Amino acid sequence: VKGDSVQIGIEAPREIPVHRGEIYEQIRAATEAARLSASPDALARLMPKKTQSPGS
Repeated sequence: VKGDSVQIGIEAPREIPVHRGEIYEQIRAATEAARLSASPDALARLMPKKTQSPGS
């Protein structure tokens, strides 16, 4: 305990993100908003172009 704050220790592998519930909810909401706002044209520009396969 330091002043008004409390520090906790969580043991987890570094590749596993650990967030407080309200932070996780903000991340989830931002991800969902980005997913819903992406237009099909914008998504198409991110996809690799199809190439002709041999014999086509």
